[in-house]
Amino acid sequence: MPLAPMNFQLTRAGNSVTMTWVSPAGYQSRIPFNDRFSPSYPYEIKKYEVYRATAPADAEWAYVGETSSDTLSWTDILGADETFYYHTRAVNQAGISIPSYARASSGGGLYFLAPDNKSILQIAEDGTGDFFSASADPMDSYSIEISTHAEDLTGRIVKSVEFSAYRGGLQPASDFKLSKNGALKLYYAKSGGVISPSADTDEKALSMYFHNGARWLQLYGDVNPVEHSVTLETRLLGRYQLRLTERGGSFSADKAGLTNRLITPNGDNKNDTMVFVFDNPQDKNVKGRIYDLRGALVGSMKTGPVGNSLIWDAKAGGQPVPGGVYIYQIEAEGTVYNGTVAVIR
Repeated sequence: MPLAPMNFQLTRAGNSVTMTWVSPAGYQSRIPFNDRFSPSYPYEIKKYEVYRATAPADAEWAYVGETSSDTLSWTDILGADETFYYHTRAVNQAGISIPSYARASSGGGLYFLAPDNKSILQIAEDGTGDFFSASADPMDSYSIEISTHAEDLTGRIVKSVEFSAYRGGLQPASDFKLSKNGALKLYYAKSGGVISPSADTDEKALSMYFHNGARWLQLYGDVNPVEHSVTLETRLLGRYQLRLTERGGSFSADKAGLTNRLITPNGDNKNDTMVFVFDNPQDKNVKGRIYDLRGALVGSMKTGPVGNSLIWDAKAGGQPVPGGVYIYQIEAEGTVYNGTVAVIR
């Protein structure tokens, strides 16, 4: 089967919605086409199909039309008050591709959707630059694919997914990071008031977890019991799980939220910073400060790679701090949590 089309763009003028894209660079097996600028018919590309839905996820995607293998655009006509989400798929003799990312007829960002239609990553408009290119070369932009791990669904784990980036859809890009936070939303199932596949009924106990390559970190997330989803603002790709665990109803922080106690800021992207994750269901104003062992203020922490996190880059006023032990202080409207971290140079 082919990869999904790349560089999917959408413009609306009145009631007319026009979509354009570029051909994929190869097969889903990551084998490139002989000529990615002119895929052969019908074994590499036979045609393209366009689909639309009333929501980017957890909705029914309806087929609306198709184009030939060398036609890379489609126009749909909507009613004045209609809004739809669109994606396109490539088809060859072997089958149909996974969807391209989706776009809304009203404009804005883009949406990467998992095959189960129940996991989605929304990229805001100001963070979409890596997924577009002015050229017709699919290798000039990136794609993100979402895979599910049903084998992990045991005990209190109700969902397990992985987000992977690829240059041109072909080349794994393990170091790729979103330029802006995206909204990762995982939907969960309920049956008779019970969260499936567990036997728990307390939706407030749901929490997002992320694997940082060494261990699973609790990142929390915002639970929406009406639409049965948990949303997390993040720029991190990789493995995520939705688990049932203990969560309080107000701000909370503890040492488990610290990604690493040893900062080695040598530019190798391994422990160059310290990130602290906290639970903030009431959306309180959270501040983080760094002090030396004499109690002198070194600097302030900044917003981290997930919405409910803070980060310190081992700098003070833009300059590297000396090696040694430092005190971090996390404060949320009167609630304070302190701990220590070491900078090793």
